Amino acid sequence: MRLHQKVTTLESVVGFAADGWTRYLTLRGERAFVIGGSCETCAFMFERTKSNLLSPTAVADRLASGIGLLDDDIVNAAGSLLPTGDYAVLSASIKPSLTGPCEPDDYFSHESLDLFGMPAYEGVPTNPRTPYWRAGSRALPPGTGARASVDGPRPRPTNPKHFFHFVIPLEPPHHLDSERVAHYQRQLEAGAEPAALGVSVLDVRAPAVTPWDKDEASYEHGEHWCLATYLLDGHHKVAAAARSGRAVRLLMFIARDASVAGDQDVDAVTRMLAEGEP
Repeated sequence: MRLHQKVTTLESVVGFAADGWTRYLTLRGERAFVIGGSCETCAFMFERTKSNLLSPTAVADRLASGIGLLDDDIVNAAGSLLPTGDYAVLSASIKPSLTGPCEPDDYFSHESLDLFGMPAYEGVPTNPRTPYWRAGSRALPPGTGARASVDGPRPRPTNPKHFFHFVIPLEPPHHLDSERVAHYQRQLEAGAEPAALGVSVLDVRAPAVTPWDKDEASYEHGEHWCLATYLLDGHHKVAAAARSGRAVRLLMFIARDASVAGDQDVDAVTRMLAEGEP
């Protein structure tokens, strides 16, 4: 892993934008995803607004082999797709599972409602408007991360902290080429380790007050650490891994500047994933 990778790009393919409180992931200057607000006490969300598929040929061969993913040449080539900023870069093995809006394992219909309650105005769960993959979750130690203060970082409260990893396609998975997915299934089954590429945003979220639809006496305050990885390359590889129940390599650039998280939070998640924890 590389905790701090400086990227300087004059004209990036991928970008981050904000319109007041709301943040966006952009592709070639167009808004592709709403990635939620900059408020730490609002529920995590992402919502597809436009489908787009990238083909970063400069890194395709190295990603296909899965070898040397943190070498300078591939990190620099992949970084050239991204906007100028500070990134944590790591290579991790994930075991994805496909889900979607209102499915039994949809985060927004279950875990999000448990912590943040039902959205008061809409009266329905958040809809990401795309199927997506979940790539692991776990409880975090109480002392993970720290809040900033004028006296320096201080530990967060010991409320339950839960980590969730989402892998989000730029194009809906049902539009993928089934023959190409089958090709990667055969590769994975033969022991190959092809890799996918994504840019990630970490949001640490916790309600400020008890949600309107929760009982004050029984409600348990906590934090959700949500890592959203937007796939830039490797849709067919991730789909193949999900269909076959196998793991796949993932080269991730966690955008520190675009995250609603402190540097210590990004460091903690980077180390956790690089060490092989889900």
